[in-house]
Amino acid sequence: MEHVKQPPDLISLPNSPAGGLRLLQALGPINALQAVDLPTMNDLFCAGIADHIPAYLNRRNADVKALQLALAEDDLQGVQEIAHNLKGSGSSYGFSKITEIGDGMEVAAKLGNRERVGACLSELHNYLLSVKSNLVGSDGLTTP
Repeated sequence: MEHVKQPPDLISLPNSPAGGLRLLQALGPINALQAVDLPTMNDLFCAGIADHIPAYLNRRNADVKALQLALAEDDLQGVQEIAHNLKGSGSSYGFSKITEIGDGMEVAAKLGNRERVGACLSELHNYLLSVKSNLVGSDGLTTP
């Protein structure tokens, strides 16, 4: 009989290399996960990326700050480059909403639509706050 590897116990996750990452409790409440378009623990475990989520989210926090600066300096090329990276990375880490926001921001920057870029930036910031409140424990991960 072949041994099937099971996802790690979510209660023990804070002691894993993921640092302060806590994914609610054993996948639930599912409606809370779906409300902010978050990957499930099973998705992350299967993809082998759960340990990388804290660093990924911290980089998105840095992107928010860089985007704010680029927008303030009217650097739409800089906005476009960061947005392109968001578009490319979000789904890879299970955050399709980040991909969606990055795509919209990249298009807005290409068109010179500063107002839409600002709206996308606000949406990204608010989404990351939602992720933080749903995924992150108070013991180590710093996100916006």
